[in-house]
Amino acid sequence: KHYNQIVKYKDKKKNCLNHWNFIINYLRLREVFMNLGFYIGDIYIDGGLCLGPMAGVSDFTFRILCKENACSLVCTEMISAKALLYNNKNTYSLLKTDKNESPLAVQLFGSDPDILADMAKRLEEGPYDIIDFNMGCPVPKVVNNGEGSALMKDPILVEKILSKLCQSVKKPITVKIRKGFDEDSVNAVEIAKIAESCGVKAVAVHARTRKQYYSGRADWDIIRQVKEAVSIPVIGNGDIKSPEDAINMLNQTTRNCQYLSGFDLQNVHSHVVLLNIMSGGGRCCEENKTGQGERVCHGERGLLRQWGQERPP
Repeated sequence: KHYNQIVKYKDKKKNCLNHWNFIINYLRLREVFMNLGFYIGDIYIDGGLCLGPMAGVSDFTFRILCKENACSLVCTEMISAKALLYNNKNTYSLLKTDKNESPLAVQLFGSDPDILADMAKRLEEGPYDIIDFNMGCPVPKVVNNGEGSALMKDPILVEKILSKLCQSVKKPITVKIRKGFDEDSVNAVEIAKIAESCGVKAVAVHARTRKQYYSGRADWDIIRQVKEAVSIPVIGNGDIKSPEDAINMLNQTTRNCQYLSGFDLQNVHSHVVLLNIMSGGGRCCEENKTGQGERVCHGERGLLRQWGQERPP
Protein backbone atom coordinates (compact mmCIF):
# COMPACT_ATOMS: atom_id res chain seq x y z
CA LYS A 1 0.00 0.00 0.00
CA HIS A 2 2.75 2.43 0.91
CA TYR A 3 4.64 1.59 -2.28
CA ASN A 4 1.58 2.35 -4.42
CA GLN A 5 1.09 5.67 -2.65
CA ILE A 6 4.72 6.59 -3.25
CA VAL A 7 4.39 5.73 -6.95
CA LYS A 8 1.38 8.03 -7.12
CA TYR A 9 3.63 10.95 -6.20
CA LYS A 10 6.60 9.82 -8.28
CA ASP A 11 6.06 12.55 -10.89
CA LYS A 12 5.99 15.18 -8.17
CA LYS A 13 9.20 13.95 -6.60
CA LYS A 14 10.77 11.75 -9.24
CA ASN A 15 13.80 10.82 -7.14
CA CYS A 16 11.91 9.75 -4.02
CA LEU A 17 12.08 6.01 -4.74
CA ASN A 18 15.84 6.23 -5.05
CA HIS A 19 16.30 7.96 -1.69
CA TRP A 20 16.27 4.64 0.10
CA ASN A 21 19.09 3.24 -2.02
CA PHE A 22 21.09 6.29 -0.93
CA ILE A 23 20.40 5.54 2.74
CA ILE A 24 21.36 1.87 2.43
CA ASN A 25 24.62 2.73 0.67
CA TYR A 26 25.24 5.36 3.31
CA LEU A 27 25.04 2.76 6.07
CA ARG A 28 27.90 0.87 4.42
CA LEU A 29 30.20 3.87 4.75
CA ARG A 30 29.70 5.00 8.29
CA GLU A 31 31.98 2.44 9.94
CA VAL A 32 34.93 3.77 7.98
CA PHE A 33 34.17 7.47 8.44
CA MET A 34 32.47 7.72 11.83
CA ASN A 35 35.75 8.47 13.65
CA LEU A 36 36.93 11.23 11.30
CA GLY A 37 35.68 14.15 13.39
CA PHE A 38 36.63 17.78 12.75
CA TYR A 39 35.60 21.32 13.70
CA ILE A 40 33.83 23.92 11.59
CA GLY A 41 34.46 26.99 13.67
CA ASP A 42 33.30 26.02 17.14
CA ILE A 43 30.91 23.34 15.84
CA TYR A 44 32.22 19.80 16.22
CA ILE A 45 31.36 17.43 13.36
CA ASP A 46 31.63 13.94 14.83
CA GLY A 47 32.51 12.06 11.65
CA GLY A 48 33.58 12.32 8.03
CA LEU A 49 30.20 11.74 6.35
CA CYS A 50 28.47 14.95 5.30
CA LEU A 51 25.21 15.18 3.38
CA GLY A 52 25.53 17.75 0.63
CA PRO A 53 22.76 20.22 -0.27
CA MET A 54 20.76 18.78 -3.17
CA ALA A 55 17.80 20.65 -4.63
CA GLY A 56 14.72 18.44 -4.53
CA VAL A 57 16.49 15.75 -2.48
CA SER A 58 17.95 16.97 0.82
CA ASP A 59 14.62 18.00 2.27
CA PHE A 60 13.46 17.69 5.87
CA THR A 61 12.37 14.04 5.70
CA PHE A 62 15.50 12.91 3.89
CA ARG A 63 17.80 14.73 6.29
CA ILE A 64 16.09 13.12 9.27
CA LEU A 65 16.65 9.66 7.74
CA CYS A 66 20.33 10.45 7.25
CA LYS A 67 20.72 11.74 10.80
CA GLU A 68 19.04 8.62 12.18
CA ASN A 69 21.72 6.63 10.38
CA ALA A 70 24.71 8.49 11.82
CA CYS A 71 25.18 11.26 9.27
CA SER A 72 27.61 13.73 10.81
CA LEU A 73 26.41 16.92 9.11
CA VAL A 74 23.32 17.64 7.02
CA CYS A 75 22.40 20.65 4.93
CA THR A 76 19.18 22.15 3.64
CA GLU A 77 18.37 22.57 -0.02
CA MET A 78 19.76 25.86 -1.33
CA ILE A 79 17.80 28.93 -0.34
CA SER A 80 17.53 32.06 -2.50
CA ALA A 81 18.51 35.15 -0.50
CA LYS A 82 16.19 37.30 -2.63
CA ALA A 83 13.28 34.90 -2.18
CA LEU A 84 13.90 35.02 1.55
CA LEU A 85 14.01 38.82 1.44
CA TYR A 86 10.61 38.93 -0.24
CA ASN A 87 9.15 36.34 2.16
CA ASN A 88 8.44 33.77 -0.53
CA LYS A 89 6.10 31.15 0.94
CA ASN A 90 7.70 28.21 -0.86
CA THR A 91 11.16 29.23 0.30
CA TYR A 92 10.14 29.20 3.94
CA SER A 93 8.88 25.63 3.56
CA LEU A 94 12.45 24.60 2.70
CA LEU A 95 13.63 25.90 6.06
CA LYS A 96 11.67 23.39 8.13
CA THR A 97 13.94 21.71 10.67
CA ASP A 98 13.94 19.36 13.63
CA LYS A 99 16.02 19.58 16.80
CA ASN A 100 17.44 16.11 16.05
CA GLU A 101 19.13 17.39 12.86
CA SER A 102 21.90 19.26 14.65
CA PRO A 103 24.51 19.99 13.49
CA LEU A 104 22.61 21.45 10.55
CA ALA A 105 23.79 23.84 7.83
CA VAL A 106 21.48 26.11 5.86
CA GLN A 107 22.67 27.04 2.37
CA LEU A 108 22.12 30.47 0.82
CA PHE A 109 22.69 31.53 -2.76
CA GLY A 110 22.74 34.95 -4.37
CA SER A 111 25.16 37.62 -5.59
CA ASP A 112 24.29 40.81 -3.70
CA PRO A 113 26.60 41.15 -0.66
CA ASP A 114 24.17 43.32 1.31
CA ILE A 115 21.13 41.13 0.75
CA LEU A 116 23.11 37.99 1.55
CA ALA A 117 24.44 39.51 4.77
CA ASP A 118 20.97 40.63 5.86
CA MET A 119 19.45 37.22 5.14
CA ALA A 120 22.31 35.50 6.94
CA LYS A 121 21.49 37.62 10.00
CA ARG A 122 17.88 36.51 9.75
CA LEU A 123 18.87 32.85 9.49
CA GLU A 124 21.31 33.19 12.37
CA GLU A 125 18.30 33.63 14.65
CA GLY A 126 17.03 30.22 13.57
CA PRO A 127 18.03 26.70 14.64
CA TYR A 128 20.86 26.40 12.13
CA ASP A 129 24.42 25.74 13.33
CA ILE A 130 26.24 26.72 10.13
CA ILE A 131 25.48 29.06 7.22
CA ASP A 132 26.75 27.79 3.87
CA PHE A 133 27.13 29.87 0.72
CA ASN A 134 26.57 28.29 -2.70
CA MET A 135 29.10 28.92 -5.45
CA GLY A 136 28.70 25.54 -7.11
CA CYS A 137 25.23 25.39 -8.66
CA PRO A 138 25.59 24.96 -12.46
CA VAL A 139 21.90 25.40 -13.41
CA PRO A 140 21.49 28.00 -16.21
CA LYS A 141 18.74 30.04 -14.50
CA VAL A 142 21.07 30.47 -11.51
CA VAL A 143 24.29 31.01 -13.46
CA ASN A 144 22.68 33.43 -15.93
CA ASN A 145 21.70 35.55 -12.94
CA GLY A 146 25.34 35.79 -11.87
CA GLU A 147 24.83 33.39 -8.95
CA GLY A 148 25.99 29.89 -8.07
CA SER A 149 29.03 28.76 -10.02
CA ALA A 150 29.01 32.01 -12.07
CA LEU A 151 30.74 33.59 -9.07
CA MET A 152 33.82 31.46 -9.75
CA LYS A 153 34.53 33.97 -12.54
CA ASP A 154 34.54 36.97 -10.19
CA PRO A 155 37.02 36.60 -7.28
CA ILE A 156 36.65 40.28 -6.36
CA LEU A 157 32.90 39.94 -5.83
CA VAL A 158 33.47 36.66 -3.99
CA GLU A 159 35.75 38.43 -1.53
CA LYS A 160 33.14 41.15 -0.95
CA ILE A 161 30.37 38.61 -0.36
CA LEU A 162 32.33 36.35 1.96
CA SER A 163 33.79 39.23 3.94
CA LYS A 164 30.33 40.71 4.43
CA LEU A 165 28.88 37.37 5.47
CA CYS A 166 31.63 36.62 7.96
CA GLN A 167 31.44 40.11 9.46
CA SER A 168 27.65 40.02 9.75
CA VAL A 169 27.09 36.80 11.71
CA LYS A 170 28.73 34.94 14.55
CA LYS A 171 27.82 31.46 13.37
CA PRO A 172 30.38 29.71 11.12
CA ILE A 173 30.27 30.51 7.41
CA THR A 174 31.20 27.80 4.91
CA VAL A 175 31.27 27.84 1.12
CA LYS A 176 30.65 25.32 -1.67
CA ILE A 177 32.75 25.88 -4.80
CA ARG A 178 33.72 24.08 -8.00
CA LYS A 179 37.05 23.32 -9.64
CA GLY A 180 36.48 26.41 -11.77
CA PHE A 181 34.03 27.73 -14.33
CA ASP A 182 35.71 25.84 -17.17
CA GLU A 183 39.06 24.20 -17.85
CA ASP A 184 40.52 27.53 -18.97
CA SER A 185 39.74 29.12 -15.61
CA VAL A 186 40.52 26.54 -12.93
CA ASN A 187 40.75 28.64 -9.77
CA ALA A 188 39.48 26.56 -6.86
CA VAL A 189 42.72 27.09 -4.94
CA GLU A 190 42.55 30.87 -5.42
CA ILE A 191 38.90 31.01 -4.30
CA ALA A 192 39.60 28.77 -1.29
CA LYS A 193 42.44 31.06 -0.18
CA ILE A 194 40.15 34.08 -0.52
CA ALA A 195 37.50 32.29 1.51
CA GLU A 196 39.92 31.47 4.31
CA SER A 197 41.25 35.04 4.42
CA CYS A 198 37.68 36.34 4.76
CA GLY A 199 36.99 34.14 7.77
CA VAL A 200 35.22 31.19 6.16
CA LYS A 201 35.50 28.12 8.41
CA ALA A 202 35.34 25.31 5.82
CA VAL A 203 35.19 24.88 2.07
CA ALA A 204 33.51 22.14 0.03
CA VAL A 205 34.96 21.45 -3.42
CA HIS A 206 33.02 19.83 -6.24
CA ALA A 207 35.87 18.50 -8.37
CA ARG A 208 34.26 19.41 -11.69
CA THR A 209 33.99 22.69 -13.58
CA ARG A 210 30.67 24.37 -14.17
CA LYS A 211 30.97 23.52 -17.86
CA GLN A 212 31.07 19.82 -16.96
CA TYR A 213 27.90 20.02 -14.86
CA TYR A 214 27.88 16.44 -13.50
CA SER A 215 29.42 14.74 -16.56
CA GLY A 216 32.94 13.49 -17.14
CA ARG A 217 35.32 12.52 -14.37
CA ALA A 218 35.73 14.50 -11.19
CA ASP A 219 39.31 15.69 -10.71
CA TRP A 220 40.01 14.64 -7.13
CA ASP A 221 43.49 16.12 -7.37
CA ILE A 222 42.00 19.62 -7.21
CA ILE A 223 40.60 18.71 -3.78
CA ARG A 224 44.09 17.71 -2.69
CA GLN A 225 45.50 21.00 -4.02
CA VAL A 226 42.89 23.00 -2.12
CA LYS A 227 43.55 21.00 1.05
CA GLU A 228 47.26 21.73 0.83
CA ALA A 229 46.62 25.44 0.20
CA VAL A 230 44.40 26.18 3.21
CA SER A 231 44.29 25.27 6.89
CA ILE A 232 40.50 25.09 7.23
CA PRO A 233 38.62 21.79 6.72
CA VAL A 234 38.00 20.77 3.11
CA ILE A 235 35.01 18.67 2.08
CA GLY A 236 35.44 16.77 -1.17
CA ASN A 237 32.61 16.10 -3.62
CA GLY A 238 32.27 14.38 -6.96
CA ASP A 239 32.08 10.81 -8.30
CA ILE A 240 31.24 9.18 -4.97
CA LYS A 241 29.36 6.31 -6.57
CA SER A 242 30.26 3.48 -4.20
CA PRO A 243 31.79 2.93 -0.77
CA GLU A 244 35.13 2.20 -2.43
CA ASP A 245 34.98 5.58 -4.19
CA ALA A 246 34.53 7.30 -0.84
CA ILE A 247 37.57 5.57 0.63
CA ASN A 248 39.65 6.22 -2.49
CA MET A 249 38.77 9.91 -2.40
CA LEU A 250 39.78 10.10 1.24
CA ASN A 251 43.11 8.38 0.53
CA GLN A 252 43.90 10.51 -2.51
CA THR A 253 42.96 13.89 -1.07
CA THR A 254 44.03 13.85 2.59
CA ARG A 255 47.47 12.26 2.37
CA ASN A 256 50.11 14.54 3.94
CA CYS A 257 47.38 16.99 4.94
CA GLN A 258 47.03 18.27 8.48
CA TYR A 259 43.25 18.36 8.63
CA LEU A 260 40.77 15.66 7.78
CA SER A 261 38.43 15.95 4.86
CA GLY A 262 34.83 14.94 4.96
CA PHE A 263 32.91 14.25 1.77
CA ASP A 264 29.54 14.75 0.20
CA LEU A 265 27.27 11.97 -1.08
CA GLN A 266 25.96 13.92 -4.06
CA ASN A 267 25.56 10.97 -6.43
CA VAL A 268 25.11 7.90 -4.26
CA HIS A 269 21.30 8.16 -4.22
CA SER A 270 21.07 7.15 -7.88
CA HIS A 271 22.74 3.78 -7.33
CA VAL A 272 20.99 0.55 -6.44
CA VAL A 273 23.99 -1.66 -5.75
CA LEU A 274 24.00 -2.53 -2.05
CA LEU A 275 27.51 -2.76 -0.63
CA ASN A 276 28.84 -3.20 2.84
CA ILE A 277 32.09 -1.74 4.16
CA MET A 278 33.76 -4.18 6.50
CA SER A 279 35.71 -2.63 9.32
CA GLY A 280 39.44 -2.73 8.84
CA GLY A 281 39.89 -2.98 5.12
CA GLY A 282 37.02 -1.46 3.16
CA ARG A 283 36.11 -4.86 1.68
CA CYS A 284 32.61 -5.18 0.25
CA CYS A 285 30.11 -7.97 0.63
CA GLU A 286 26.45 -8.58 -0.10
CA GLU A 287 24.02 -6.44 1.87
CA ASN A 288 22.44 -7.84 4.99
CA LYS A 289 18.96 -6.37 4.69
CA THR A 290 17.87 -7.04 8.28
CA GLY A 291 16.05 -3.98 9.59
CA GLN A 292 16.10 -2.10 6.30
CA GLY A 293 12.40 -2.66 5.67
CA GLU A 294 11.39 -0.78 8.79
CA ARG A 295 13.60 2.18 7.88
CA VAL A 296 12.20 2.32 4.35
CA CYS A 297 8.61 2.14 5.59
CA HIS A 298 9.31 4.88 8.12
CA GLY A 299 10.85 7.03 5.38
CA GLU A 300 7.95 6.48 3.00
CA ARG A 301 5.50 7.63 5.64
CA GLY A 302 7.57 10.74 6.19
CA LEU A 303 7.60 11.50 2.47
CA LEU A 304 3.86 11.08 2.19
CA ARG A 305 3.25 13.40 5.11
CA GLN A 306 5.52 15.99 3.53
CA TRP A 307 4.61 15.70 -0.16
CA GLY A 308 1.29 13.91 -0.39
CA GLN A 309 -2.28 14.60 0.53
CA GLU A 310 -3.04 11.16 1.92
CA ARG A 311 -1.64 10.16 5.28
CA PRO A 312 -0.65 6.49 5.56
CA PRO A 313 -1.78 4.52 8.63
